[in-house]
Amino acid sequence: MLQQALNQRLEARGFAPIDVDGDYGADTASAVRQVGYMLGALEGTLDKGAPVGLQQMILDPGSRTKSQLARAAQRAKELAEQGTVVDRVLQWCSSKVGTTESPANSNCGPEIDVWQREFGLHGDFWCGAFAYYPLRKVAGIPVPNSVC
Repeated sequence: MLQQALNQRLEARGFAPIDVDGDYGADTASAVRQVGYMLGALEGTLDKGAPVGLQQMILDPGSRTKSQLARAAQRAKELAEQGTVVDRVLQWCSSKVGTTESPANSNCGPEIDVWQREFGLHGDFWCGAFAYYPLRKVAGIPVPNSVC
């Protein structure tokens, strides 16, 4: 039921759905965080996975409190001011022009390591992690680790 509700919320906002397979894996966890954020959940709640209260909010957005509704409205306004999802992803990518490996030819570096860790990698070719990191972190698209 949670995955079905997540898909309703994701598709209503123009995001790709996740697989409804009954498995609480990386895609579902990412979607819970993304949808919970859009619905106005507190950051501290989002950091706890999918507690019962967050699941209830996702299943029944009409059950949100006034403060959750206000947070959701503020977040929607901020996202609208930042432009489309594509604009935000391109802006993030543009800000990384000039990123280099450190040490040279190591497939490592301060930012590169962060991108790789996001997908369970270390010292591998980092082009995939670079391409998918902003999709997951900036656009909120639940990108599975297996793509890298």
